[in-house]
Amino acid sequence: MYHFKLLVRTFYYALLLLVLCSCNSSSEAVGQETPTPPEAVPAAQAWAGQTADGIDLYTIPPKLGALALDELQHRAAQKDPAALYELGRRYGSGEGIDRNPQKAKQLLFEAAEKGDADAQNELGIAYNQGLFGAVDYNKGFKWVQKAAQQGHPVAQYNLADMYEKGEGCQQNYKEAFNWLEKSAKGEFVPAYAEIGTYYKYGKGAEQNTSKAINWYKKGAKAGDPKGEFNLGYSFEIGQGISKDIKNAIFWYEKALDKGFPAAYSNLGSIYFEGKEAEKNYDKALYYFSEGVRIGDEKSLINLGVMYLFGEGTSADYRKAYNLFSKACKFISTKHVAVFNLAQMYENGLYVNKNLIKAYALYRSTIKMAPSEPNIKVSITEADILDSITTLKAQMSASEIAAGEAEIPKVMQEYGIVL
Repeated sequence: MYHFKLLVRTFYYALLLLVLCSCNSSSEAVGQETPTPPEAVPAAQAWAGQTADGIDLYTIPPKLGALALDELQHRAAQKDPAALYELGRRYGSGEGIDRNPQKAKQLLFEAAEKGDADAQNELGIAYNQGLFGAVDYNKGFKWVQKAAQQGHPVAQYNLADMYEKGEGCQQNYKEAFNWLEKSAKGEFVPAYAEIGTYYKYGKGAEQNTSKAINWYKKGAKAGDPKGEFNLGYSFEIGQGISKDIKNAIFWYEKALDKGFPAAYSNLGSIYFEGKEAEKNYDKALYYFSEGVRIGDEKSLINLGVMYLFGEGTSADYRKAYNLFSKACKFISTKHVAVFNLAQMYENGLYVNKNLIKAYALYRSTIKMAPSEPNIKVSITEADILDSITTLKAQMSASEIAAGEAEIPKVMQEYGIVL
């Protein structure tokens, strides 16, 4: 009965994390609330990657794309910035010309030096991604800023992201918000949801949930998956708008159709709980499984919980253990993942019962206090301390000392980064 109570508590922690908390990506889902996603640079504007002989430019947007190669080369020879950019792109992709990544890089630099904003933005991204060697946020900031100051809406969005994270500059939410507004005026759609989240949390702007919802709606109507997701979450929790689960499902499905990861975990949670909708474990299992498949960290926790308790599927402690282990590596899920692993070691589920390791995992969870003021987690320090107190009652003084010594080992084993 004692072990069963512990597991039930783990189950509700995971579900509370799923339902009550909001997520990264300037979108709200499971685990945490932060105004900007780690992947803030729009995918369509990011360099494709690095090769042994230079930089791939497969994904940078075309310019003068319809121009014949001989005319393009002639204009590039005349140092036309737009032609230098486009010729560099073609050398990078091998489009109608032999691939030459080094030549591509040279032409792109030349276009940027001549003032081409597209080239400047791309160079900034390349430095930020470490595509010229080590990541260099100072150079990245320099080039993105040059493009942004020319009115390039994507660069303005990227510059806002750098100000928010303090990459190559002092962190400044107000400055980030100002650049997001400029990007939105240039009709760069991803900026809409970001502005909404700044208003929601009062970062860089006065907190205003009505304005947040209006920006989410604007993004959603423009087809931005982040805006669709944020609007769906607002409907789900009734924040700034009347609570409406049907509308939440509608907008989550819109975001999901575009592959927005967190939509899977939030839809799954609605069906798992029967939250003002019919409880449907099959749908919950499907959405969580798909979320795991496309890399949603919150779905790792939620699918693990289903396997742990055999809800909607056969109980499978091995799968639960593996899912929780993977979730340890993500900021938004590491607290509940490590806590659940501690429970499994304490109760001998899939793994051999090991109170020393359970103790070390509980203590590791204590060390992972959220650094963001808006992060919400359902496992509090008091909850963890209560579990540690209960566990210590079963342990000798030497076992407790061994548990303390085990903390660095378990953190390394599960890839826990503070």
